[in-house]
Amino acid sequence: MIYNKYFIGLICAIFAVLWKGFNTPFWTAVGYTSIVIWCVWVVFNYAIWRICPSLFGRKIISGKWKGKIKSSFKGSTTKDVEVTITQTFSDTIIKIKTNEMVSKSVVVSWDKKDNILYYIYKTDPDIGIKSKNPVQDGAAKIVFDKNSGKKLKIEYWTDRRTVGWLDLHKIS
Repeated sequence: MIYNKYFIGLICAIFAVLWKGFNTPFWTAVGYTSIVIWCVWVVFNYAIWRICPSLFGRKIISGKWKGKIKSSFKGSTTKDVEVTITQTFSDTIIKIKTNEMVSKSVVVSWDKKDNILYYIYKTDPDIGIKSKNPVQDGAAKIVFDKNSGKKLKIEYWTDRRTVGWLDLHKIS
């Protein structure tokens, strides 16, 4: 990752300036460098990367999405679905809610080359239907509409050998 080299260079430069440039004691320079780097990281993680996310192999997809989920569960099932995506540079959380269950991403990874987001998730069905629709683990990929930032398609597969997809449009 090319930005890791720049980040390490920034740390070294700040430390050098504080230690030698201001002639501060070694451990004082270490402390100030830590504080400065932490502040830079927080601002970068929540805001700066959003200026040009493609530079870091990402898309901004945070917000609320609505649409339909189509599944091979019990033959074929279609339901309304609401998806909430919360996103920083270091983390993306995907929560999917239907009238029967909620799922949440556990691990998320961006494929920078093909600009696809892959994630692993775990479902939590409502207590009344757990016997008919038990907890499941699955994996999914988000395929981005090239012409619009207002549509998403999520393809998924589960440990119960079901597959499906979500067609979503952004509402906020």
